[in-house]
Amino acid sequence: CPYCSGSMPLSRKGSIDGIETHKMNGIIQRRSYLKDKQRVSEAMGILLLVQDFTQVTFANNLCQDLVIFVYFNTIESGISHECYHAFAEYKNDTSFVITFWNAFINIMISRYNAKEIIIWSDGGPKHFRTSTHLGFWWSVSQQFETIGITYNFFEAYHGHNACDGEAA
Repeated sequence: CPYCSGSMPLSRKGSIDGIETHKMNGIIQRRSYLKDKQRVSEAMGILLLVQDFTQVTFANNLCQDLVIFVYFNTIESGISHECYHAFAEYKNDTSFVITFWNAFINIMISRYNAKEIIIWSDGGPKHFRTSTHLGFWWSVSQQFETIGITYNFFEAYHGHNACDGEAA
């Protein structure tokens, strides 16, 4: 992380205290993420969704790729995962993300028999960490009242996850 390594100016985080808070948040969030993953391995019906964006070249065009890992538990093998990609030639904005989830949420809940959904993503200010996107997940929670939904954001530059490896 450029903040933790000192390569990003302190002015971006405000002070030494801001950097220390940033570091501590990164540690706390990583632990929470690993605990969530452990919970998935111990119970059926809990889904851990990790989403991130990358850019790819597809048919000689630069496209946005929304990468989503779904971690779930199976009786046969314990924790398992599947990866989904949503490609678009337009911007990686909130509208793109919500359009994908509107098409996929019912399928996902049914396919994995979801009873709880835990979402982790970076704090992408133009696609994930927006009031519209959070409002979308609130409306999903109202539509599926028996399913608990928790949304978490990784601290800046600390959201390294399976999506990054998939994009490489």
